[in-house]
Amino acid sequence: MLTPEPIAVTRFANVGNFESYGVELSASGKIATNFGWSFNYNVTRVDENIPANRNTTFYALFPKAATPQHRANLSLDYAAGGWSATTLAHLTSASRQSSFLPSTELAMIRVPAAITVDTKIARILTPRVSIHVAGENLTQARGAYGSPIPADRRLRLGVSAKI
Repeated sequence: MLTPEPIAVTRFANVGNFESYGVELSASGKIATNFGWSFNYNVTRVDENIPANRNTTFYALFPKAATPQHRANLSLDYAAGGWSATTLAHLTSASRQSSFLPSTELAMIRVPAAITVDTKIARILTPRVSIHVAGENLTQARGAYGSPIPADRRLRLGVSAKI
């Protein structure tokens, strides 16, 4: 007996409508000659009108629940003598994400609010070459990057070259 491989299926149907609105605020400045900061915040509102006779799970349509209402970033950077350092804190409010359960049923999984912190230290070796070490998700936030799956804490080493 042959069992077919899973296949992707796309469905198109008019199941309702939604509109999104938002406001974003940004500011940046210098604390000292070599020390700067930037901040941005946005709030998003989603209005959806999906009739009660439509099974949104069947269409995987969850625009309001899947959109974080609040997001914010705070960045601090320092540069002097061929060295630079940057730290970024990122806040995302709770949301939901559609996910297939092992039974192939589509469900909404809660994505918790998350605060992630990333950092990078770099050294300029020549005008065209620099090296860096960077740490991502240093807080090991579970809702990082809009996923309920715990995000990895990563350490990266790199070389940048301008050609």
